Amino acid sequence: MNLVAVTGIVIFVGMILFMLPPIPGLPIYLKGGIVLVSVGRDAFGLWRSIIYTCIISLLLKLLACAVQQKLIGENLRGSVA
Repeated sequence: MNLVAVTGIVIFVGMILFMLPPIPGLPIYLKGGIVLVSVGRDAFGLWRSIIYTCIISLLLKLLACAVQQKLIGENLRGSVA
């Protein structure tokens, strides 16, 4: 499968999993490490695909934090429990 398509699927599924509070980050990072490294190995080689996966995982985490702050935090900014 194409690396761009697999990266898009990993980001989509990762965003869904990061929005679920009981899911820790480890399964998301493992999924990316297993899937992206195996697909990217043909295009980049082993070490470059590992670096690619680390960058995608970091960007995914930062994107998920930004979306949570914007969607959840901004809507609850006036509510102090």
